[in-house]
Amino acid sequence: MENNPNLLPINGEDHHIEKLAETGVFESKRTDWIQGYKHGSLTEEDVLNVTKKVADYRKTPELIEETKSLMGLL
Repeated sequence: MENNPNLLPINGEDHHIEKLAETGVFESKRTDWIQGYKHGSLTEEDVLNVTKKVADYRKTPELIEETKSLMGLL
C-alpha cells in the first residue's frame, strides 16, 4: 500500500521522517490526521502507516497502540 502523500512524501526521503519524528511535531500532526480520519478524508491505514514509520524511527512501538486508541480502534 502506498502512503498518502499528504502525510509522507512519496519519494520517502529519510529527512522527512527525521523532521516528522521530532518531539511535538508528530504528536501535533497526528492530532490533525486523526481528525481527518474521523471526518473521512484519511483512511485508518493512512494514519497507521505513517505512525508505524515514526514508531520505527523513534524505536517507540507504543506509538502505534497509542494512535489506535486515539482513533477509537481499541
